[in-house]
Amino acid sequence: MVEKGQGGSIVNISSISPKSVIDDKLHSAYCPSKASVHMLTRCMALELGPHNIRVNSVIPSLVWTDLTREAEGKPERVDQYQAFKQLHPLGKFLGIRN
Repeated sequence: MVEKGQGGSIVNISSISPKSVIDDKLHSAYCPSKASVHMLTRCMALELGPHNIRVNSVIPSLVWTDLTREAEGKPERVDQYQAFKQLHPLGKFLGIRN
């Protein structure tokens, strides 16, 4: 887009995970990688803005998968779910029983 002198849009897909620590297996790699996407989006927006290129990030809440379905009913995950609900603008997860 820069080389062609055209404006445009770049949309990154991230997660709410960098906003709250997840105490679960394998998240020591997942959360920092998503935090990197947040920072990459911000830096790219500043760098590419003068070229009329918008850079945004879509940050879905928890997505209803086998992993979230499995964790939903566990008492040890109640605090974690409540913390994520507070981060979500609607205060609930779409597609998940609230």
